[in-house]
Amino acid sequence: RAEHDKAQAALEAEPFKAQAERTRAEADSSKRRLEEQVSKLLSDLEALKRQNLQAYDAVNRLKGEKEALQRDSDTTRHVLNAHEQAQARTDGEKEMLNRMLDQYRASQATVDEDNQRKQRRINEQVTPHRRNGINHPD
Repeated sequence: RAEHDKAQAALEAEPFKAQAERTRAEADSSKRRLEEQVSKLLSDLEALKRQNLQAYDAVNRLKGEKEALQRDSDTTRHVLNAHEQAQARTDGEKEMLNRMLDQYRASQATVDEDNQRKQRRINEQVTPHRRNGINHPD
């Protein structure tokens, strides 16, 4: 009878064993899916870390380029200011030279007029002597 009860209990336990085996198989399958998802998430995380590092490098590179452009801009502004100052000096010197040239021309015109008057006086003085046959006025 004990054998029979054991066999009966084993027979009655068979569906529970089958259910336990299915549950274990489902758990293993779920575990594999979760491990695959975790692996994919870790892979995605590494990819995001690489992208983040690339973005960080790009930002630093752009900051460096911006600083270089600012230095170039500052240098250009400095050179332009120096050029404008030199141009202003040159314009001032040019104006001064033009005034000096105008003064020289005015002075030269006065000298030329004086010379012409003197030459006319000389001619007026020499002409009567020439008529008289005298070449040198004394």
